[in-house]
Amino acid sequence: RWAIDNIKEAVKGLHAIAANIRKARFERGALTMNQGKMYFDFEDRNSNMAPRGWRLHETAEANWLVEEFMVMANARVTEKTIEFCPDNALARWHESPDTSRFKTLVEALDKKGEEMKV
Repeated sequence: RWAIDNIKEAVKGLHAIAANIRKARFERGALTMNQGKMYFDFEDRNSNMAPRGWRLHETAEANWLVEEFMVMANARVTEKTIEFCPDNALARWHESPDTSRFKTLVEALDKKGEEMKV
């Protein structure tokens, strides 16, 4: 039977493992999968008017702990699919992002006195 202290220690252990996996993934050139979400505040959701403002929602460490194990599981499934079904395997590889696509957003934020690092 699990007591709360056992669960805390297990999660701390998973966190340490995920932190090591994450560090190694970034050292190999991986990109951050979630840079936070931008929310726009509208007076009326059905209006075509400009938003009143915006806010950022940052993800917590718990999010990336789960994310790391999901990425690792997906990569392993892909490896095994290629190994056992090479003629039927389909893997998706992401190209590097085109940061020039953010130019308009960065300029609009700059006019409002806000900074966005791209």
